[in-house]
Amino acid sequence: MSKNKGTRKLGAAIGVGLALAAVHDIHAHAHPAAGGGAADTAAATVISAGSNVALGRRLAARDYDWRGTQWSCLDTLWEGESGWSQYADTRRSHLDAADATVFAYGIPQARPATKMPLSARPADLGGSSNRRAQILWGLRYIDGRYGSPCAALAFKRANNNEGY
Repeated sequence: MSKNKGTRKLGAAIGVGLALAAVHDIHAHAHPAAGGGAADTAAATVISAGSNVALGRRLAARDYDWRGTQWSCLDTLWEGESGWSQYADTRRSHLDAADATVFAYGIPQARPATKMPLSARPADLGGSSNRRAQILWGLRYIDGRYGSPCAALAFKRANNNEGY
């Protein structure tokens, strides 16, 4: 196995592990259409996270030419922020109060969630948690504010993992 394939498999395994760990709080990542049982929600979360990573990789390469190191930084950043779940919600992960009006949401963890287009927002804000809209918004945000994913990740690390 090549080093590159091994690295991708390790990254995928880590992503799956984090997604499964997040399922302990089922409504943190559950989508209303994801069935009702824990097994259905766990499968939907894992599949969703993996397909979100693939979509993010394609869009980052196509729109910003963020490949290689820049892709690795973006993947690290959003894996840490949301586990690549378009349903990641700081109200449900208890980082914000359950009734908070300002909270972080989605793959890029937009705070407030209303920064993102309506389709990217959670259902309780009139949205549909559209993963493509979240990723595109997050890529534009990183490009406009930091210039690159590695600069965003460096900022986050320099500020003790607070915000980016």
